[in-house]
Amino acid sequence: QKKELKIAVNQGWYYDKLGSRINQISENLQIGEPEAIFIAGGARCISTAGSHWLSLANQIFLTNPDWIFSEAKNDLINPRSSNLSYYEGIFSFTYPNFKRLSISLTNRSSISGRTEIYWRDAVGSLSSNEINIHVRNEFPVKNQITRYGPAEKLIHKEFLGSIKESFVNLYNVFQNQNQNQFNVDLKNHLNVNKAIIYALISAEKGKRIKFNEKIKNEFYTKKFKIS
Repeated sequence: QKKELKIAVNQGWYYDKLGSRINQISENLQIGEPEAIFIAGGARCISTAGSHWLSLANQIFLTNPDWIFSEAKNDLINPRSSNLSYYEGIFSFTYPNFKRLSISLTNRSSISGRTEIYWRDAVGSLSSNEINIHVRNEFPVKNQITRYGPAEKLIHKEFLGSIKESFVNLYNVFQNQNQNQFNVDLKNHLNVNKAIIYALISAEKGKRIKFNEKIKNEFYTKKFKIS
């Protein structure tokens, strides 16, 4: 901020405004607000892939998580270096109004996994920047929510952009944004990293942590070796 440096983070979904686009799709389809994001897969790592998922959840829910809890294990299988960490486990991020992001990863599988967004009566699958949204056949469901059923009726399919387009969007900010917006963006990226580090601390402490919670000095100097 003192030097007025313009720093952009290589986080494509952020500059694609993917979260706000999904919220706009929700509004257009009149399916309500997204209530939860569930992600499951093989060896992806909460740091390597998790930053993208957390950034997306923050965009969709329009805030940082309130509470963070995890059970995690580190394996030294990071393809960037054998000295770097690669974390698997269960990671839970609770947002206001009990909206949530849940990530479940295992380093014992090479399967890329799936990303699903849940609405009250609809579910969307996000894969390779394409979203498919299905609703209950009797949508909208007016009875009690515990009268569960499958969402089989496809109501929306959309390609949300390519990697090339993501890079164009990233580089365009250097021409189109002012310094204040760069500062806001950088803070948002740092908050994503902060939530990931809190998740790793939660695993070590064995209890959930409140976002912005004061932590012991030992964790300020600990090197988690994430990449």
